[in-house]
Amino acid sequence: MAFYFSNKLSVEIEDKQYTIDLSTNKVIEAINEIRNKSIVIAQIKEPELNDIQNYVESMQNFIEELLGKQSFEKIFKDRVIDFNNIAELVQYLLAEIEKFKIQKLNKIVDSNTPEKLN
Repeated sequence: MAFYFSNKLSVEIEDKQYTIDLSTNKVIEAINEIRNKSIVIAQIKEPELNDIQNYVESMQNFIEELLGKQSFEKIFKDRVIDFNNIAELVQYLLAEIEKFKIQKLNKIVDSNTPEKLN
């Protein structure tokens, strides 16, 4: 019996399926980077336009790293590209990733209870 990592998360955005491979370094780095940049922007009491533009660019890069090249353009093809829409998508992706990690951890913990190990 072969072993395969089960770190692939499927998300649906505007009726299109995307797969996020949570085991790749580039995805892990993208998640850590957007979290760090979110903390930095939240700590700025009065962000300037340049701060917001840089953060929007970071969110766009995050989406591309997770969902693949050209995904940002495809998702926002018929939408207004504004801070709120991009931030909403990033929050959705981060929430889905956390939910996936928790479910996976719970599955591991549940399969290793004393009753199941005996």
